[in-house]
Amino acid sequence: QRAQAGQPLHNRLTLLWAAARLPGVLPGPARRALIDEVWKKQESDGGWTIDSLGPFQFKEKAKPSTGSNAYATAFTAYVMEQATAGIADPKMRKALAWLRAHQNSEGGYWQADSMNKVYEPGSMQSQFMRDAATSYAVLALTSAQ
Repeated sequence: QRAQAGQPLHNRLTLLWAAARLPGVLPGPARRALIDEVWKKQESDGGWTIDSLGPFQFKEKAKPSTGSNAYATAFTAYVMEQATAGIADPKMRKALAWLRAHQNSEGGYWQADSMNKVYEPGSMQSQFMRDAATSYAVLALTSAQ
């Protein structure tokens, strides 16, 4: 709790996820403030950018991050479902709609690129973020049912 304010939003979202099951981990006012911060970072299209989960160290060889990102949106939507106990909020419905609209129709996955560098297509490294995005998207969408 002492160091959480200086952590990237991604790390604080993980804390919020834990607090959904262990409420003592994050006191009520801090929990509410974090939830409000997350909603403020939501893009108008319903997603979240990878940069919104930072700050992260700039990586010269990374693919530039633009617009809403499948990993950022899926991870954030799933955590927010857990933290807010439901999907009644219009912001959550918008996030889930973003996920539905961005699933690859042929492969069934959600594409997300590495934040470190561009990897060779098909390599294990190139598929890691795609697999993570897909896992969280499935969790978010199935939790919403």
